Amino acid sequence: MHIGDEIAHACWIATKQPRIEYLACEVQLAPNVCFAYDAYTKPAFRGRGIAGARARQMEPCLMKAGYRRVLSAIGAENHRSIYFNTAAGHEVVGMIGYYQFGPWRRYFCNVSAGRESTMLLDPRRV
Repeated sequence: MHIGDEIAHACWIATKQPRIEYLACEVQLAPNVCFAYDAYTKPAFRGRGIAGARARQMEPCLMKAGYRRVLSAIGAENHRSIYFNTAAGHEVVGMIGYYQFGPWRRYFCNVSAGRESTMLLDPRRV
């Protein structure tokens, strides 16, 4: 999103098989699901509702294109992003991550009861 001549906020969208960098793996998305990632607002523009405005503009466009869900993966330590997303009405539908012991890594994807899984971990694509 632009304010004047500056890019104040950006967010990327991926489909099919995006890579989640902080998990160091790719995931397989259902055909009607997209993945929002790397949302960033310049510090000078934070607290003005710009990210929410972007979401309100972006989501109808994605729905028109046939997507029914927009997923994102937020690190548990990213309290600002968790707060923004819950305040915007987005829901936590599960937890994705891994356990690591030396070179061995085991991925997990726990979906909340009553929720449909729309993402598959593919640890072979690390």
